[in-house]
Amino acid sequence: MLRAEQMGWVDAFRRLLAVVGSLWPKLVLSFTSGVGHFLGLIGVSVLGALMVARVRNGEPFDGLMVALLILAPLTALLTWLESWFSHDLAFRLLAQMRIALYRQLDRLAPGYLQRRRSGDLVAMATQDVETVEYFFAHTVANAFVATVVPAGVLITLLVHGWQLALALLPFLALAAWSPVLTRSVIERLGTVARADLGGLNAHVVDTLQGLREIAAFQAGPQRRADFARLVEAYVPVRLAFNRQITLQRIWLELLIGGGGLTVLVVGTALVNAGELPATTLPLLTLLAMGAFLPISELAQVGRRLGDTIGATRRLTAIPPEPVPVLDGPGVADGHVP
Repeated sequence: MLRAEQMGWVDAFRRLLAVVGSLWPKLVLSFTSGVGHFLGLIGVSVLGALMVARVRNGEPFDGLMVALLILAPLTALLTWLESWFSHDLAFRLLAQMRIALYRQLDRLAPGYLQRRRSGDLVAMATQDVETVEYFFAHTVANAFVATVVPAGVLITLLVHGWQLALALLPFLALAAWSPVLTRSVIERLGTVARADLGGLNAHVVDTLQGLREIAAFQAGPQRRADFARLVEAYVPVRLAFNRQITLQRIWLELLIGGGGLTVLVVGTALVNAGELPATTLPLLTLLAMGAFLPISELAQVGRRLGDTIGATRRLTAIPPEPVPVLDGPGVADGHVP
């Protein structure tokens, strides 16, 4: 069975980003539309709050209504553009990775392929590469947005009162740092899960390819028992992933509520001291809670991020293998095509 090369998250991300190459413009467009998407969501909430305040006070709100009618469709368009650019980039990169993987396996054939279980190689060329798509489509842009948007919110709060920014900063820092705190667990479970899944696929493919031999030697019950054992070993690993995701979600919701409440309490003190207009406080509270939106989305990909690291490690297990044939028939200019 293919075992993953032991590499850290930074090295894994560096290797994944290295394959972007000439497609960097698409990645930049994904970043830009992602930032605009979250700013639009926050803007819609702020405009809605302002309209409610105008209606309560009996003041005209036509201008706010027009702005909302423009911003809401624009936000939807930016959401679509972000998804389009990120997935377009991801699937183009997947095609390149599959071609590169096939070329390397072709260089190493036939000796290397005879030493590996075909089902494990099939799982790596299909499922592992497909898992990497999630990194480019849902992780890279979100990580960038999760840095830019909270920073912008903190600057806005700082302009209205440094106390507000200082009150929100610890909650944002804890929310951003929580995936790092569970990194080792997710990393370990992700690597083990990808290896176990490769073993499952290898068992199925080997069984299908050897049906005649299995029937001839009446090995069916043993193959079923082995498959059941592999499945039973795989389930606890996936359950551990879900447990980590649930704990992270609960922790994040507590931080969002605590951050908003703290900003509200500090802002109320500033209003009572005459340092902050009372009408501004609800908007700043909404803005503070909106800063958690990109961090929340990034935290939701924690399980798939662990899978991505495991898949990346397995994909890098093949390229370092030495090429056994460097010259002879079929090898042009001393290199295997």
